[in-house]
Amino acid sequence: NFIQLSSGTDFYINEWIKMAKILKLNIGWQYEVTTRDGADFEQINLSSSLLDAGLSYQIAGDMFLLLGLKSWSAEGNEFIQSRDDFNRIVDFESIQINAQESSVASGLQYNFNTRNSLSLVYELYALENKIEGNINYGISQFNLLFNLYF
Repeated sequence: NFIQLSSGTDFYINEWIKMAKILKLNIGWQYEVTTRDGADFEQINLSSSLLDAGLSYQIAGDMFLLLGLKSWSAEGNEFIQSRDDFNRIVDFESIQINAQESSVASGLQYNFNTRNSLSLVYELYALENKIEGNINYGISQFNLLFNLYF
């Protein structure tokens, strides 16, 4: 069985406070549950949730300040495949999952038109695996992203 619930929306705060420059808040949420009955080695019970939020502020003209947050968590069990030297699946191994990921980003975006933009974003990413010896991982990076649609 697989169940997914999701919701999201955009709020144009500038319209509420009668501001000329665009100030947009977008929020979203997604929840998933995967279950499978059967023998002990066949059972799956995995749930995950994703929360994201973003803020976009029009600095001037087509230049925007961006702020964003994503938080993902998962808990339960799943199967991963074991492969041989020829990349053939030979078995499946049950794994336990209890993890939390987060990403916080901020940057600038210039919109050339409604479909094309250039963004410079700084991102902080963190992963906390609560089962694998409390393995924590993080990275911070700058991204330059050019969106071009024809």
